[in-house]
Amino acid sequence: MKEKSPVGRIWELGESEHSKLITAVILAVVGVACGMAPYFAAAKIIVLLLAGETAFSAYLPWLLTALAGFLLRTVLYNSALGLSHKATFNILKTIRQQMLAKLPRLPLGTVMDTQSGKLKETIVDQVDGMETTLAHLFPEMTANIVAPVLTVVYLFVLDWRLALLSLLFTPVSYICAAQGRTTVFLPTV
Repeated sequence: MKEKSPVGRIWELGESEHSKLITAVILAVVGVACGMAPYFAAAKIIVLLLAGETAFSAYLPWLLTALAGFLLRTVLYNSALGLSHKATFNILKTIRQQMLAKLPRLPLGTVMDTQSGKLKETIVDQVDGMETTLAHLFPEMTANIVAPVLTVVYLFVLDWRLALLSLLFTPVSYICAAQGRTTVFLPTV
């Protein structure tokens, strides 16, 4: 029988909280997408400025779009973290209950030889250490991976050449960082 990974085992223990964690991930991803709206609105505002538009009414929809995107991102992201924390603390409670239920079944010699501080470290501290992974990693990592992917997809929609050029920047920056340079100087035209 194949042994499960620690994350897989924790996921199995938190089966009753799967829907909350999945909802938290979805909220975080939608929140990140909404957080991109101010940047798109700023681009439209710059286009209007360069076109010489002076009427405030032309800018108002884009300003409201930027504000709405920022507010939605904040509400959705905070909701995602709140939901993931509730689910996480329920999962941690389940893990602690299972550990405490196993304690009376251990041989008395093992319990007597184990210092109370060691038991406390295992049941309280080590279980608490899982909070960051469960409550933050699932929603935040997923959302922070989706944001750059959405940006690249949007760049390909705008202009595939611009998208390819922007993707070229990543390996160039790693090469410069590997050589100890912190700034890339481009020649002026």
